[in-house]
Amino acid sequence: MNKIIALYQNEMIKISKKISLVVILALMICGVVGLAGLMKFQQSQQERYRNEQGREPDWAAEEMKYQLDMFHEQEDSLTAQIDAMDPDADDDRLFGLEEELRYVRRQISQIELAMEYDVGLYDEQSFLNDVINLLPDLWAEEQRLQALPPELRPADWAEQVAVVQQEESAYREVLESRDFHDYIELVRQGLPRSGMTDAMILIEQERLDLWYTLDPSGGMSGDMDYNQVRMVLDQRVSLRRSMLERIDYTSSQGPVPMTPDRYAELENQLAVLDYRIENNVLSSSSYEQSFSDMAVSSMAGFGMFMVVMMMLILAGGAISQEMATGSIKSLIIAPVRRWKIFTAKVLSLVSVSLIATILLYLVMILTHGLMFGFSSGQPYIFASHGQAGALSFAIYQLASLLVRWISVLVFIALALMLSVVTRNTAAAVGISMAIFFGHQLIGSFLMFLPRSEWVKFIPFEHFSLLPRFFPFADSGGSFITGAMSQTPRTTLLFSLLYLLVLLICMGYTALDSFSRRDIK
Repeated sequence: MNKIIALYQNEMIKISKKISLVVILALMICGVVGLAGLMKFQQSQQERYRNEQGREPDWAAEEMKYQLDMFHEQEDSLTAQIDAMDPDADDDRLFGLEEELRYVRRQISQIELAMEYDVGLYDEQSFLNDVINLLPDLWAEEQRLQALPPELRPADWAEQVAVVQQEESAYREVLESRDFHDYIELVRQGLPRSGMTDAMILIEQERLDLWYTLDPSGGMSGDMDYNQVRMVLDQRVSLRRSMLERIDYTSSQGPVPMTPDRYAELENQLAVLDYRIENNVLSSSSYEQSFSDMAVSSMAGFGMFMVVMMMLILAGGAISQEMATGSIKSLIIAPVRRWKIFTAKVLSLVSVSLIATILLYLVMILTHGLMFGFSSGQPYIFASHGQAGALSFAIYQLASLLVRWISVLVFIALALMLSVVTRNTAAAVGISMAIFFGHQLIGSFLMFLPRSEWVKFIPFEHFSLLPRFFPFADSGGSFITGAMSQTPRTTLLFSLLYLLVLLICMGYTALDSFSRRDIK
């Protein structure tokens, strides 16, 4: 053991004197800081643009006037075309023109209503925009009821007209008062008449309650991203409905029957979403947060890319370069067994890669904190068996880098094996780099193959560990996880065992070749 430790120390000293190590680490630090600075610059440019818009309050009103004039011209043109047509000449074309005219008139109604109540259609988003979009539909419904001939009117026709008129009046009062609570109550009162089932009405009531809790102003204060809040609430409705009806409405293929495993996944997704809502942790809920998240993703991806490049160079020349220069002979003629020399080299490479990963983590956290604030990082929210929890931003970033580091070990083993077998540094580094850059392309190709059993035994299938360790977070920005991170075909345990076997095989091949072959 003492000899291994002494050899390990010797290897660490030799590696620390390599100029390539210092250069790549310097490039990694500069690149990480530069990417964060670029994101911060883009954020400042976005803030400047928003502030310039805020200093020009008339631009939205001018835009609405322009749009209104344009729609009036379209209305006149469509009306003239319809009047000039023979009603019996082309029913399909006439129907299309009438549909287009109805759309144009609806747009005119919305803009005129927005101008009447001073609601910005293009410079702001709030519940008032929803009211503006809803009122033309109520007017169209009233016109449809009024146009019914007396002999076709149902028994409750007068009641239906009264209800529609009452809703019109109530929503106009909301536009005047700009009270979000009144709007919520008005929508709630209309749920029983919506034709929904009792269960769906309950889900919609939950959505309204959460909406008011998250954003009591309904987007009027600007503290919350209105569209983000609506998207989160709509996602929750979809999850609740899927679990209620046992039909997956979240699938990209449309509503499909739900398996027990899929039900458990959606249960965890709902728990995560509820945790975010309750703790007001909405991912990328503002443009400031989105730049912060992109900065973290870019820094981690670029940093790990540089770590891999550095380790491929070091591992690719760890033995072959010493053989070429003859410096390995001083170790071989010493009373030390070759496996101990090999073990010391492996431990030194693993240590350097781990130190570089930790250095990347420290630079990331410090740079992100200085540029975006030490409290701006998003925690990782997860769930198991329907119970949600959270990891702090710092712990999650460290854990995610260590997970990516597992893939780095595979490429270290590959480059070291090639270094021993080929005894040529250029070949070892070149081939390992080609495999590293090509594995993402191959992984993308494998995505189009059917889910055959043989695909599971291709190494590139198992590099996407990050989304498997952290399924409730985006993998964004990793140069190592690659294209296979979207739809893993194997379990996490299988992938870890496969990579372990792969490491053992490559390590044994390298050790056997190093121990048996003569060194000239």
